Amino acid sequence: MARSVPDHLFLFDDGAERFFVVGDHITKNISRYSVVNSVAGDKDILVNSEWHPDNYEKFRQTLEWAVTQVAVALRATTTDTARASWRKAFNE
Repeated sequence: MARSVPDHLFLFDDGAERFFVVGDHITKNISRYSVVNSVAGDKDILVNSEWHPDNYEKFRQTLEWAVTQVAVALRATTTDTARASWRKAFNE
């Protein structure tokens, strides 16, 4: 799946920003109907016999929620708000 993300999105030095932009790209551009090639590039992994599209959709929704919480953390004006949002993003 990471191969579906443009290289420039991985260039952020800050890990939180990188997580946000990569996760945001995945949630907005890769749906259950997308073709996602295996690492070897030989097959689509979003098929019932590999990564069932329903399971991918659950993953995508969880990632979307986490990305939203990270966005709140990145825009926070207090350390407490940033930490609370970051913890929510990762169920800590």
